[in-house]
Amino acid sequence: MRRLYLVLSLIFISNINSYTQEHEATVYDAEVIKQIIFFTDTIYKLKDVEDGKWSVYFDKEKTKLFLSANIRNGQEIGTTQKYHKTGVLASERIYGKEVRDSIVKKWDSSGILKYAKYSSTTSIYEVEYYDADKVKSEQYLITDDQPKLLIEYYSNSNIKSIKTYSVVESGTVPFQFIEYSENGTAYKESTLKTEYIREGDNIIERILSTPYRYFVNNMPVSQEIYEKHIKTCANNG
Repeated sequence: MRRLYLVLSLIFISNINSYTQEHEATVYDAEVIKQIIFFTDTIYKLKDVEDGKWSVYFDKEKTKLFLSANIRNGQEIGTTQKYHKTGVLASERIYGKEVRDSIVKKWDSSGILKYAKYSSTTSIYEVEYYDADKVKSEQYLITDDQPKLLIEYYSNSNIKSIKTYSVVESGTVPFQFIEYSENGTAYKESTLKTEYIREGDNIIERILSTPYRYFVNNMPVSQEIYEKHIKTCANNG
């Protein structure tokens, strides 16, 4: 379960040669770009614009590219790319033939991949990175965007936790939770169960948690022994 990868049958639009009209603008063009102030950051978003290939720049001299996008019938298609002011690629979205088909990737200002999302009409796979080689978390989602499985990792690549989700009437809840020690020698787990109680003419749903079970070196132990083991591992680094 170190990595969970989906096989997505995505059909992407690669031929956008039908675009003959190209447009250029800057982030200061109010008719093209909407500026959103978020705390100390300024977020730029492309407004409803004409069809064609759009290149939007940070500067009025149009030397520092901010956005490259292709618009058809008011919608982005093909590949949309955004850049940091340093010229490093910040994000890329590749649109598929179907509405839900897409690949999204995001990089930090130093060019390290931090996030990726692979979507199809039937499933979504989402992954966060410490850096390009170390996965921080990965999540498999069903089509209504409710998480089904979430795996988190320590920076040393050992599994930190596994949460398996279930969809019940009241929403989505983790019905199994496993948390590992950083060195992988111990873990604790718990499960949830759904209970239905009749109150008059109504059926009441209750989500109940079972007590944690504790393991060291795959052997069941008491909570006290587990916590001592975790403390000893932490002191030993």
